[in-house]
Amino acid sequence: MTAKLKLVLSVLLICCLVSAVSAAEIQTGFEEWLGHNYEPIGNSIMGLSFGTTANTDVFFADINAKIVNGENSYDWYSMTSDNAKVSGDGEYFISGDMAAYVLDGDMKISVTGGLAKVFTVGISSFFDVSLEAYDITGTLISGPTGVATGPPNTKTQPVGSPGTGLQYLTVSSPTSTYDIAYVVVRSEPGYYMVDNVSASVPVPEPGSILAFATGLIGLVGMVARKRRK
Repeated sequence: MTAKLKLVLSVLLICCLVSAVSAAEIQTGFEEWLGHNYEPIGNSIMGLSFGTTANTDVFFADINAKIVNGENSYDWYSMTSDNAKVSGDGEYFISGDMAAYVLDGDMKISVTGGLAKVFTVGISSFFDVSLEAYDITGTLISGPTGVATGPPNTKTQPVGSPGTGLQYLTVSSPTSTYDIAYVVVRSEPGYYMVDNVSASVPVPEPGSILAFATGLIGLVGMVARKRRK
């Protein structure tokens, strides 16, 4: 293939993928991992990776198991009004039967194989909490949309006006581009629960893929005709 054809092919690919991209949501409420209490999440969730800033594990929490650290057995969780009911005697709200928590470090949730434009995390925390968005270089996303903060929201906190369910913190890219490589939940380890995580990621539209394939076929035909001559 000549240098000119290679250039044309590269330009065609870039134009198709950049000009026709739609957003898709990666979502998890951890419910598919029911029965996996106190097991590390790691890369179990398709499209997402869970770790901490201290390079420790993020764990599944199962409301039915009522076991937090593998030794103590007590009811630490309460189902939130997201499910139109509240049950359990625990301090923290979750949606459904499953959630995620950390015992050391701040929770870090990364997008695997790409970048996100918007990130939303449901949180129930005994202390103040923040959600921070970072780009692929590890730099905090600039602007007011790069950090979201929230007050305590548990069955007893804040005092005098306790929470009633999960609070949702959202961060986003300051422009229309997909810049977020990962987010960090900052609060006191062991004193918050995370649930209902979602990330908006790019997906090439079928039309752009078809256009690229058509152009590629045309270029291949052109090369074949020139060779025959």
